[in-house]
Formats: sequence, C-alpha cells, structure tokens
Amino acid sequence: MSQEAAQHNWDILKRHDGHLKEALRDELGTPMEIGSEFRSPEVLRELLGHHPLWYRVQVILTQGSIWDLEPISEKDRLESIKAHIARGNHKSANDRVDVLRDLLAGDVERGFTMPVPKSSILSIPGAEVAPMGIVAQSTINERGEIIAKDRLTHDLSFQIADAKSVNDRADMKLHQGCLFGYMLRRCLVYIVDVRRRHPQVAILGNKLDFKAAYRRGHLHPDLAVKIITTIGDIGLISLRLPFGGRPCPSEWCNISECLADLAAALLACDEWDPTVLHSRLQHLVPEPVLMDDVPFAQALPLVVDVEPNDYGITDAYIDDIPTFAPDLGENRHRASAATLLAMDVFERPVAEDEPIPRDDLASVNKLIAEGGLAEEMTLLGWRINTRSLLISLPDDKQVAWSNSIDELLTRGSARESELDTLIGRLNHVASIIPLTRHFLSRLRSLRERARHKRAIDIPVDIAADMTLWKDFLRSAHSGVNMNLLTPRAPTHEYFSDACEHGLGGFALHGRAWRLELPENLRGRLSLNMLEFIAAFVGPWIDIIEGNLPPLSCVLAHTDSTTADHWLHRSNFREFYKDGEEQQRETVAQISSKRNAARKFASLIMDSSVVLFSQWFPGKLNVEADSLSRDTHLSEK
Repeated sequence: MSQEAAQHNWDILKRHDGHLKEALRDELGTPMEIGSEFRSPEVLRELLGHHPLWYRVQVILTQGSIWDLEPISEKDRLESIKAHIARGNHKSANDRVDVLRDLLAGDVERGFTMPVPKSSILSIPGAEVAPMGIVAQSTINERGEIIAKDRLTHDLSFQIADAKSVNDRADMKLHQGCLFGYMLRRCLVYIVDVRRRHPQVAILGNKLDFKAAYRRGHLHPDLAVKIITTIGDIGLISLRLPFGGRPCPSEWCNISECLADLAAALLACDEWDPTVLHSRLQHLVPEPVLMDDVPFAQALPLVVDVEPNDYGITDAYIDDIPTFAPDLGENRHRASAATLLAMDVFERPVAEDEPIPRDDLASVNKLIAEGGLAEEMTLLGWRINTRSLLISLPDDKQVAWSNSIDELLTRGSARESELDTLIGRLNHVASIIPLTRHFLSRLRSLRERARHKRAIDIPVDIAADMTLWKDFLRSAHSGVNMNLLTPRAPTHEYFSDACEHGLGGFALHGRAWRLELPENLRGRLSLNMLEFIAAFVGPWIDIIEGNLPPLSCVLAHTDSTTADHWLHRSNFREFYKDGEEQQRETVAQISSKRNAARKFASLIMDSSVVLFSQWFPGKLNVEADSLSRDTHLSEK
C-alpha cells in the first residue's frame, strides 16, 4: 500500500482515461479478473443452471455485483468527494490509525482493494468517497476459544454535502429478497419435527463459515469506483463487496443459498458416497460428539405439515451454513461432508503458485472448531441443544450484556451509540423471547432523544426496564424450549371483552369469569387498556389454579385490534418526536400500561408457555361481551 504502488495503478488507469472497467479487461486470468474466486460459470452451470438464483450468481461471476443507483448531479458528486476527503474517516478508525492501516494493507495484499493516489480521485469518472470505521467483534480460533477481531466497515449510508449516500440511492426492489431472516426458525422446526418422528434418535448439527465471505464477491467496476475510501495520501478502490453496503447481504446470499441448496441435494443423493468423493479438507473435520448421558426431550405436535426428511437439511445465513440430520444410517458421514464438498465445488482451487495470498473458501479455523457434528452447537449467537430441545444465550454474551447494563445504570446516563448497541443486543434476545419486545420501545425512544447529544440521563422508569432486562437475559441463558418457538395448534383458547364498567371472558375448556369495576375506578383507563388486561385474565386464572402446564400453547381471542397488538409489543412512552401528536395521558395511566405489560410478560415467561392472539369481529364476541357488561344477570 505504498505511494509507488498507488501511482503505478493510477498510471494504468490513466491509459484508459481513468475507467476501471477498461483497465480490468487487461487482467483476465489474474486474481483481478471478476469471478476469480470461483470456478468458471461454464463449469458451475452444469450443476446450478436450473437453480432459480443462478442467473444472479452468473452476473456476479461475470460482470460483478450491480446496484441500480439513483443518479446524482456531477456538481453534487464532486462536492461530496471534496467534503469526504476533508472530513476523513470516522472516529473509530481515526483513533486506531495503525490498526486501520494494517487492515487495509491486508485487503490490498489479497487484491480486495486497489490503492491510487488520493489526488487522483477527482479524475476518476463516476468516483465517490465514503468514510471507514472499525468495529470490534469476536471470532473463534481452531480451539473454539473466543478471540477479539477488528472489522473494517464502509459507511455507505453517511451523507455529506447535498449528495445522497450510495445506500440511500440503491433501489432494493431490483435485488433478491433475503431469506436468511427466518433461517433459525426453519432449523428449529426441522429439529422438533425429527424428534417427533424419531423420539430416541440423536439429531446432529454443525456449522461451516465462509472465509472473508463478502470479499469473495467482485463489484462491477462502475460501482467499485463509487466505494473509495482514504487514508493519508492514499485512496482505496473497493473491488469486492464492502461491509456496509445495503444490497450486500442480498448479493452474497445469491451465492450462499445456491451453495446450501447444492449441499442439501448432496445429502439427498443416494448415489453419493462421501468416503469416495469429498473435500480435500475433510480430514480436518472433528469426530461427532454425542450427549449419551442426557435424556431425549419430547417434541410436541406441529400445526403445519413438514415433509418428512431423514437425510438432513442445510440452510444459509449470509456466511454461515448449518447442517442438521438425524443420526440414522450413514448420515454422520454425509452430514459432515456435504457442505464442505459444495464449497470445494464452488471455489477455484487454491494453487500452489498463487501470485497473491489467497485462502480456502471455508474458514479452516472455524472448520476445526465447529465443523464436527454434535448435539450441541453455537448458531447465530445461540447455543442449540438438539437433545434437550433447548436454545440458550451463551455464557459470554449473558455476562457481557448484563455487565453493560450495570455500567449504564451505575453511570446514570448513556450515549446514543451505547443505546444503539444495547438495543441491538436486546433485540437478539427478543427474537427468542418475543414478549420482551414490550420493554424495547422506551429504550428506542430514549435513543431518539439522545441523537446529537453528548449523553442523556436515564429516567427512573427506563432504568427499571433495564433492570428487568437482566432477568430476561438470565432466562435466555437458562434456555428456551424449542417447542415454544415452533408453530403449534393451541392447547388452551380464551375469549375476552371489556366495557367501561367491566371485564369478562371464558376459556374454551369451560371456565368463565367476569369483573365489575367499582365506580371509583371507572374512567381511569382507556377501553383499549381494559381490553388488554381482559385478554390475559383468563390465562392468569388457569396459571393460579395450575391448569396451564408448561409448554402449553395459548390462543387469546379479542375483538380489539389494539389489545391484539399489545399482547406482542407495546409503545407505551412519554417522549415523542418533534411534530408528533402526543397522547393526552397522565403519568398514572402510562405507568399502569407499563405495569400491566410487565405483569403479562412475567406471567407467560415464568409459566413457560407460548401465547398467540387472534382478532375477530366484535359482533361475534357475544358471550364475552355479555360477561363484561351484563352484570345484572345472575351467575347461575
């Protein structure tokens, strides 16, 4: 990443009037060629030609990733470049310049970025500049030990001057919709279904990771020059997918989902013999680990029909490829080899005389640490135990996240960035314990108020929410039964209604109840709030009487759309954005909402049941309506 190398590259670009696309045409057969990380499209087409994503993969391998960007004026583009160069990178990068330089030098050495003189950027047709940051992350070594890791990010959402950022101008309608958001749920449904069909059979899983996933996908040259970063007197053109591009998850998942589907096809291919045809890295895969001294947990019936599959499944979450399979027949050999072989098929083999450093497509360290089949594994930041059917928050996350809450509470204030990090972590927990979403809205509101401030004081009520979150983190660490996270038929159904002077409802299995409000309590709460409270009185009664056992599936019927929404999340807050209409509620009314939400969430979580809700028209809610208002009628 020297000045000499930068000038050399600029001299080449100048011969093509600064056009990167023209310059790269002279680099066929070198690591600079688009698609050089993978086998040729002609080879891959034989296997993937009928895959629905193949045409998108083929474009990436032959032309590079293409984003449809809203154009900006030449005047705005040039002013933006000058403003970005004058401002420089983000504080996270400027505070660690030596680390930044080392990370960038590694990217240059591997051909991921191309240095040019910073003074030449204005002369590159279509060029744009974006700031860099450094994000502290963690990874694992070959022994499975957690180690610190720094990652470069390209902030393509950062806007300066009058020009919109690259991310704001990207038309996402032209990109493939991402499927990875529900990957974990798909895996959990498969695990529960296999256990249901094979109650005494181990379910084995593993996970393989791509090494430097995004950096394997080339950008179209016309797009690459719009993702230039700077350090000192050097400008760096990103030739590969950057960390921070809005379309990047979709673009890379075209490749990872194709690869996962190829691995799944191998699992289902009876003619494939993994002892004969396998990856050259197969010898690095650890032996399976079983939990023979732990009893098998019971799987409960699903409400959806899952096609029986005893071969096993693979799925994809960007750069993670998990596999799960029952321990039947030759599945141990096949499940440990399928994804690794698929990676071998996709990648251009690493040659002994590579002109620049190049790694295998599979992350070897993580292969050694996590590539072996086991009944317990880490996936997407969760511990998955297929024998006990538990999903839990790992030790290190529970401790670190609880400590971060303690630190903020002790200080009594928080910066926007700290709140943003905390909300991201807690939202991770909410994906498995949905009722905790009740206690995120106020934190999000506080984050909004913290914008453009050095720090903001944490109000007492939000501090109480944060303290409650420590209990939620402990619950997540203890583990959530997978039966509570899969679609099931309701085991208990409740109907409820409310009016200004009373609440009422009944359970489908026979219990009816009603509560007439004393006159001095009427009018203190909105009708929507009374409907919300009524919706969980029925389950509450059964919990008290021991009639709602753990792992029950509750369906609450209500004719209030607001109560139906509040059963899953709430927006009870005192703070509103400028110009936003503020609800006319007293402090007591707001506090009652929060207390009701806390009580409801605690009831459901402490009882280890799952709750779904269903709105239906009020004209059909005759019995519950009568119970709530017809207090003149005898209980007989």
